[in-house]
Amino acid sequence: FILTGPEQGKRISELISVCLGICSASPADEAALSVECYRLIVYFTERSSAEQTAEDPLYQRYVDPVIR
Repeated sequence: FILTGPEQGKRISELISVCLGICSASPADEAALSVECYRLIVYFTERSSAEQTAEDPLYQRYVDPVIR
């Protein structure tokens, strides 16, 4: 398990809600889901703001070209 503060917990909850919202759509947008899951993983690994994901070199190299 991962201990988080209230602000981090709220942000994680928001990120998970976005992923679940995409999954509940019919048909699910797999590209958007992939991006949002990546954003969630980055948030956990960096313990920083997920908005910085778009600036991540790995995101720019592997994710961004696929969704454009």
